[in-house]
Amino acid sequence: MGITKNRLRLTRSAALVSAALVAFVVPAIGATGPAFAGTTVCVYEGYDRACATDNWPASRTSRIEVCDNERDGHGVYVIADGSLGPDVKLGDGNGSDPGCGTRSLNDNLEKIKICEELGRVDSCAESPV
Repeated sequence: MGITKNRLRLTRSAALVSAALVAFVVPAIGATGPAFAGTTVCVYEGYDRACATDNWPASRTSRIEVCDNERDGHGVYVIADGSLGPDVKLGDGNGSDPGCGTRSLNDNLEKIKICEELGRVDSCAESPV
């Protein structure tokens, strides 16, 4: 009878430890939600480029970038359309010199549009994110 009591105690202890692990570990895993890698989409207007990296919902941030890659005297900008706030417009402030315009956003991006400033009517291309 002593062996049966000890086995019963061990079984009861194992059940309590398992229940405690489920109570503490499972909510910790589920609390963060699924982690998705960022999705990057680029759109081109000639050689000019705009990219958007949408890290939603993992980090609740997104990043846009616009690069003027043509020495033609025409400025370039990107318009980012998000689901949470107003559209964001960002230009490449240094023209076609090295470097690009970048900005982080707290928004879930839906589409981006790159435009080259041609005067009265800009030339644009867009893509969903």
